[in-house]
Amino acid sequence: KEAGVAVSPGLGFGEYGEGYVRFGLIENEHRTRQALRGIKKVFRAGLPSDWKAE
Repeated sequence: KEAGVAVSPGLGFGEYGEGYVRFGLIENEHRTRQALRGIKKVFRAGLPSDWKAE
């Protein structure tokens, strides 16, 4: 949510997907780069202490 990027649980892709997430990159290059910047910003800042996988 903080990065403005939607992800899907990897478990939807079978037992080997458990513990992973899927990023749907069906956008143009500009939007993909924008999403990656948001993700990078969240990881650099660290996940909030109240964060939990949904």
